[in-house]
Amino acid sequence: MFIGREHEMSVLEETYNQPGFQMTVIYGRRRIGKSTLITEFIKDKRASYYIAAKSSLEDNVKKWSAQFISDIVPEMEGVEFSDLEGFFKFVGNSCKDEKTVIALDEIPYIAEVDESFLSRFQGAIDSILSKKNIYLIISGSAISFMEKRS
Repeated sequence: MFIGREHEMSVLEETYNQPGFQMTVIYGRRRIGKSTLITEFIKDKRASYYIAAKSSLEDNVKKWSAQFISDIVPEMEGVEFSDLEGFFKFVGNSCKDEKTVIALDEIPYIAEVDESFLSRFQGAIDSILSKKNIYLIISGSAISFMEKRS
């Protein structure tokens, strides 16, 4: 049972219901329920949720794109991306009208293995995602990392 997060769920729902691109950053120490909050929120929504791995950027892009395809465009299952920019263009093309939630959990894992990731991600947000009906949720447990970048 999911209890005690009415306020947080309300904030997420209110943000979700705003038109156009929206973004929320969720951070805090480990084991406080950030991931559960996100997964409960996206139930019954057009959404894709990916937990980053402590592996290379290329490996994360492959896994993230596979998860996105499985969640949002399952008819394209088997398509794989290793290029971050190509993946974000695909995301933009797949999220034209209907509100779509894209949740990236443990973003510090990717940023720590590839110093260019955050600036490339910001570029994709600015040039592609911000023009779509997307609700981007970014989460992380490395509090000092998240506070410096939020």
